[in-house]
Amino acid sequence: MIENILEVRIDDEIFGIDSDKISHILRIPPITPLAVVDNSIKGISVILGKIITIVDIGVLLNLNNIDIKNDKARILSISDDTAILVDEVLDMIEVNPENYEESGEEIIEGFYKSDEIIQVLNIENLLYKITPKEFKTKKIDIVSQHRKENKQKDENFIRSLFFRLGTEKFCIDISFIREIIFIPEITPNNNQDELGLITLRDEVIPIIDLPKLFGFETLIDERSRAVIVKYENGLVGLLVDEIEEVKDISISMIEKMENSEIEGIFKGDELASQISNKFLMELIQKYNISENVEESLKGDTKMIEVVVFKINDEEFAFDINSVQEIIKNQKATFFPQAPNFVEGLLNLRGNVIPIISLPKKLNFTEKIDEKSKIIVCNVANEKVGFIVDDVSDIMFIETENISKVENEESIFDEVINLDERVIFKIDITRIFSDEEIDAIKLTKENNG
Repeated sequence: MIENILEVRIDDEIFGIDSDKISHILRIPPITPLAVVDNSIKGISVILGKIITIVDIGVLLNLNNIDIKNDKARILSISDDTAILVDEVLDMIEVNPENYEESGEEIIEGFYKSDEIIQVLNIENLLYKITPKEFKTKKIDIVSQHRKENKQKDENFIRSLFFRLGTEKFCIDISFIREIIFIPEITPNNNQDELGLITLRDEVIPIIDLPKLFGFETLIDERSRAVIVKYENGLVGLLVDEIEEVKDISISMIEKMENSEIEGIFKGDELASQISNKFLMELIQKYNISENVEESLKGDTKMIEVVVFKINDEEFAFDINSVQEIIKNQKATFFPQAPNFVEGLLNLRGNVIPIISLPKKLNFTEKIDEKSKIIVCNVANEKVGFIVDDVSDIMFIETENISKVENEESIFDEVINLDERVIFKIDITRIFSDEEIDAIKLTKENNG
């Protein structure tokens, strides 16, 4: 017997789902589309470290597609490898057995009578309509068997990802690829070949402007993707204009070239330039953040890395080691009796953190708009988000351009001088008094 029903909206219809069948309810993460699959499969995504198939429940019910751009849309994780999309999660209903009636239908397993009759979906039977075994299991088994029977043939093939830059088609060896994501918020920096940095599951990753490197115009739209590539301990993202497909290509169909960037031309239905594995390795080694930091420490010049941000057209900075991530500004939940600079509380991937208006804390006029960001830092062993007007740079600064602030009571510990720019570096440990830290912690604890 069902004990609790999760009430959801799909298109304009209201349905129920047995809550025991749902492991997580999440906001919509980046979804990578797949080619040649059932039209109900929206794509794949990484959820809690696992690659999950995302299914559009609206398509399965012959309703409108789920609007994933709607802020109310949610993903319901059903199993270790499958999640479904719904337009809105409405309520959790404790089931009164007297009001529940089982159904003999394949898709509707029962009806619950509350203010209105809620149709309870049989989620297993519904997902079985897309015959996932044909999509996931049978094809993999066939490929595995084929490779066991014909190793020699397999050695003459390369599995490659095909994508477009401008009007041209390219491919890379898929063994370098960790994942493919939609373009998230990018924090700019001062490297001309990089678009900037992104935060992906607590990792800071540089995004390389691949169109620019190959002489194309940089244009980011709804088709753009970041291909996260990895080699040894290095990790970078490559901006591409559009992902096309993943497939095995025969080495015999590749015309070799003597070029440091392009090692061959694949002559299939359409010509594609095969990006050199060596070139990929060099890109990763050159732009990977840990490599850059390591190289900078090897030299005689000492450097620090900072996040530069703006408040009322003035520039300030945090040490990069104090910053955990940078996100778009989001509306915080108001909390009464908190200090006036506390905007409220924000649920950040399951962690409730206080959000501080840094302009208010520094006695500036607060100006919230589409450029505003939240810089999440660790303060006194607590995650705290600071609202700023904009994040302008993440850069390395030579210590010869830094002056110490002698006043130990000031929240500024250093001043950075760069030609015509003067940047005040904030010591994260000096922002709050002990009383203010206690008040912030109390605000968070009371919410819990």
